[in-house]
Amino acid sequence: MMKHLPCFLITVCLLLAACPPPQGSGERVELESDGWVVVGDLQVPASDEPVPAVLMLHMMPTVRSSYIRLADLFAERGIASLRIDLRGHGESTNLGGHNREVNARAWRDVVAALDFLRSREGVIDPARLGVLGASYSGEHAARAGREGCDIAAYAILSSGGFSEESIAFVGSGEAPWLFVAARDDGERTPALMERAAAAAGERGELIMYDAGGHGTYLFSVYSDLEERIADWFADRLSGPVDW
Repeated sequence: MMKHLPCFLITVCLLLAACPPPQGSGERVELESDGWVVVGDLQVPASDEPVPAVLMLHMMPTVRSSYIRLADLFAERGIASLRIDLRGHGESTNLGGHNREVNARAWRDVVAALDFLRSREGVIDPARLGVLGASYSGEHAARAGREGCDIAAYAILSSGGFSEESIAFVGSGEAPWLFVAARDDGERTPALMERAAAAAGERGELIMYDAGGHGTYLFSVYSDLEERIADWFADRLSGPVDW
C-alpha cells in the first residue's frame, strides 16, 4: 500500500490545483478610523480595467460575514466589494465594544472605507462606488453622503433609524436609491423606507415584502433578494456616472 502513496499525493495535488479559490475569501484589510482598527474583506474580480465597488455595512446584531454570498454575487458581475466590521463589532474591537455613542459615530468608518477604496488606483474605479447599509448602518451610509462622499448608488435595508436629514438628502441628490423592508418589521421601519423611496422619486426603487423580518435576515427568507441587489448595483454601476 505504501508504494502507491506518492501517486495518491500527486493526484490530490492536481485536484487541488484545478479547484477555484474558496468563495468569500478575498484580501483582509485593516483601516484606521478615529483610533479604531476597522477590519474588513476586500474581494476584487479579475479585470484589465478598474472595476466598480460596493461597500457593505452590517446591521447591529451581525458582522461582515453576513455578506459573504453577496460578495461572491458581486464578483460574478464584475464588481468588487468591501465588507467591514463597524467599530465595536466583530474583529473591530480594539477600543472596546459598542454602545449608543460608539454606534452613533460609526459613519466615520464608512468614510474611511470609501477613502480606502478610492486609494486603490488602477483597481477600483473611484467614480463607481456604491454603499449597502442595513438597519442602523443605513443611516451611516446616507450620513457619509451628506458629509460629502461621492457615492454613485445606495441600497438601504430596513433602516428604522433613517433620519429626516437623510430623507431630505435622498431627495436632493442625483444618485439612485434602493430601499428594502418588510411590513411585519414594526410600524416605523417600513414607513420610513416608503417615505425615503418617495423622496427619491424616479431615482428610487422600493422592495416591500409582506413579511420576513429585519435587515439582512430577509436573505434567509427570500432566496432571490441577494441576486436582486447584486443585479441592481450592476445596472447602476455598469457605466460612467453622471454627477
